[in-house]
Amino acid sequence: MKDTLLHNVSCAILAGGKSSRMGVYKAIVKYKGKELILYLLEDLYNIFDDIVISVSNSSQLRLLLNTIGNYENVRVLIDPIVRIRSPLVGLLTCLTGVHKEYVFVVACDMPYVSRKVVLHLYRQLERDELDAVVPRWPNGFLEPLCAIYRRANTLKKLMDRICLNDHSMRGLINSLKSVKYLSIEQLREQGIEPKVFYNINKLHEIEI
Repeated sequence: MKDTLLHNVSCAILAGGKSSRMGVYKAIVKYKGKELILYLLEDLYNIFDDIVISVSNSSQLRLLLNTIGNYENVRVLIDPIVRIRSPLVGLLTCLTGVHKEYVFVVACDMPYVSRKVVLHLYRQLERDELDAVVPRWPNGFLEPLCAIYRRANTLKKLMDRICLNDHSMRGLINSLKSVKYLSIEQLREQGIEPKVFYNINKLHEIEI
């Protein structure tokens, strides 16, 4: 039995979508010699005892399972078949599949996300009763796929947004009652560099 640090937080990795800019299934593409999904699992595995990965179809499921091996407490779930093309679909899959009060949400193409940023976001939750803690850039751009959410409240609002035909992550976050935004500068002061939010979108970036 592993000694986890965050007993009331699940981890949700969004690994579905069509990877249209990449051209191949992004989660298992190798970056600097290692599959993208493994960067996240190897660094975050020991702080969570409930990890869910969402995929779009059975083909992605098979490819992912062949890559991640037998990670204990990691479950892979297939998104429902819907016409929506939005991270909200994968988020819906994960929010209905996890077991904890809070959930850390991250995209599979962010290899520099580490336990350091997760633990810092979580410490903000301990201080206040919040629906979400979300990093924010000086220009107002949010990092909703490297953030922590209260599962029940976020799931309810997500369903409301879908009913309203608003499929944006920003719309979902704006609908939450209590959100704490952490500036990139605040995170940098804690030793968390902006590189954490770098994501791989195109094949040529794999050569970096």
